[in-house]
Amino acid sequence: MRSLNRTIRQRVFGSDRRLWTERFKKLGPIARDQGVMIVVKQHSGNTGTGEACAEIIREVADEGVNYDAGNVMDYLSVDPISDIQKCAEEIRSFCIKDHRNFPSDQDCGCGLGEIDHYRLLHTVAFTGLKMPLCCENIFPPVTTSHRS
Repeated sequence: MRSLNRTIRQRVFGSDRRLWTERFKKLGPIARDQGVMIVVKQHSGNTGTGEACAEIIREVADEGVNYDAGNVMDYLSVDPISDIQKCAEEIRSFCIKDHRNFPSDQDCGCGLGEIDHYRLLHTVAFTGLKMPLCCENIFPPVTTSHRS
């Protein structure tokens, strides 16, 4: 299967979980026939955490979750280290992005925020699965100058 990752975000299906499930059950086989894997990515609402995405995937009974720790921390202030434990067996692709809540709420490049990516990746590093890896927001955090 080609390593192609497409993100279908909440605005495509709205917040109707029944509709998500119904459409993913239809789309999964079509995508697979074309060598494409569809994954669900965290983007607030009913897909705000890895745990929520994994519930949808388990209900659909198909692959998988694209894990984005930055979004989990950004949108819901959920600890990605504990969240990834609830969906690790469903993860099929990974988005490396960092986030920080101090001194301001912002995304930033890996290693420049608050997420421990070593601990995060350890959860899925030895599964034996080939996993696409995407790096997002590779910029430094915005800082404000302090005047004396």
